[in-house]
Amino acid sequence: MDSSLLTKLRELIQHGEKLLPEGGLEFSGYNAKMQPQYLLWRKNCLDLFGKLGEKGIAFRSRVANDENGPYFYQSSTQHILECLREAANDAATEKAAAASKPGFPAGKSQRTPVEQGQQTAKQHAPSESNRVFVVSSPNNPFLEQLTTMLKELGVTATVYQRASGASESLVAQFEKANDVRYAFWLFNADDIPNAMFELGYLVAKVGANKVCCIHTKEMQPPQSVPGVVKKEIVVKLEEISFSIMKELKAAGYAVSI
Repeated sequence: MDSSLLTKLRELIQHGEKLLPEGGLEFSGYNAKMQPQYLLWRKNCLDLFGKLGEKGIAFRSRVANDENGPYFYQSSTQHILECLREAANDAATEKAAAASKPGFPAGKSQRTPVEQGQQTAKQHAPSESNRVFVVSSPNNPFLEQLTTMLKELGVTATVYQRASGASESLVAQFEKANDVRYAFWLFNADDIPNAMFELGYLVAKVGANKVCCIHTKEMQPPQSVPGVVKKEIVVKLEEISFSIMKELKAAGYAVSI
């Protein structure tokens, strides 16, 4: 594959990663304001897939056949990103295989200094995990339901439970789970004094719309913290299980159903 195509794939991936957090959620409507910007990025992705030969046709078909694809949802953006990353990985593998064939000067790398730097950074960067962070008081009735559901989905939960005399603060425990990309915050009336700090801290660490506040209809959480997705339960967590799965998939988690 032409090196310029691989470079373009990586540029589109970087653009999509910036768009992803701005995408609308299906239960609350798509992001109409940024729809034109999303459509231009999507068109550029489809055009590039068309230049990648037989493999590119398959990626192009996957994107074109996504029924939600024409609308700027997080899930639509994530779907295109997955195709771009697969295409980029395939291209990088082909390039490495070509560089290892006889005919190149022994002991010399075919990568540019920039590519060598990117490869070194990639080797030292932490790999994406399927771990989430959960904040709850010890007596929250939904804590066990949530951790059980996450386990069934193949997602690992690191749980922080507030308690008097706790050996670790929220900040200290979160810093140990530095591979976390999504957080759940289980709310009841006793949690109000902690709400503003904890929700604000989690949004700052994992990003806007990647913190999910779970609460009952009778106990409404604070409304003044931006970037928090709120999910209301009437009786049990099962009521919102499907929307939680969609949130995790949109955030890039591998969810097994």
